[in-house]
Amino acid sequence: MRNFDLTKYFQGNWRQDCIALTASDTKTEKPRKVYLVPQALEVLEKANKVRRISHNHVFTYKGNPVKSINKALKTALKNTGITDFTFHDLRHTFNTNMRRAGVDDVVTMKLTGHRTLSMYLRYSTVDADDAKAAVKKFKEFLAQESKATANSTADTKKELCDNT
Repeated sequence: MRNFDLTKYFQGNWRQDCIALTASDTKTEKPRKVYLVPQALEVLEKANKVRRISHNHVFTYKGNPVKSINKALKTALKNTGITDFTFHDLRHTFNTNMRRAGVDDVVTMKLTGHRTLSMYLRYSTVDADDAKAAVKKFKEFLAQESKATANSTADTKKELCDNT
């Protein structure tokens, strides 16, 4: 989701485990659903309980609809001492964590609204930990292959001995 998307959510747009985006809500003008983890649903449910009847926005500040979260984000970053961070970094984090969790790229692309693999890959960060994990997987693969080859060789020798 984009910052722009986030501030537009009205009480009627989310149900159960997702927010339904209409074509006019998205940059690509394609409707899609944004599925939410239980923690996000909790926040939405609490916000919905305290919203004003005069409007149907879920995200409010002092009773008025939030138009942008930039100021709140800047304040939160300052209060926590986090530097060099933007709201958009959350998209990179989401894509990277979905990849690390083993979620298929096509599924993540559908969730984020990326229509091309090149755009999706731009948001998926590969770091030293990813490289180390890949080498570890490869090492395990080679060990399995070596074991399978050894077993196959032993079976072949046994077969040759049995046939003579």
